Amino acid sequence: MLYIHGKLLVNNDGNHGMRLKCRARKMSKGYQRINIAFYENGAGAGCIVQWQGPGILNGRRRQVVPFDALTAVKGD
Repeated sequence: MLYIHGKLLVNNDGNHGMRLKCRARKMSKGYQRINIAFYENGAGAGCIVQWQGPGILNGRRRQVVPFDALTAVKGD
């Protein structure tokens, strides 16, 4: 499950293999607080977080969120 600023944006919960779930949201410039809840219960599980927008491959395609775009927050 993907939360942005504490609000559930994408719910891909449940026991299943990899599958794509998408949802669009306009974002303002600057830092955005995201939380990802993920668990696995057997083979075929995984979690890939992607984004899309201006300046990201010309906004035409989703791209995996790079590690250097993330900042850990103490206490999370």
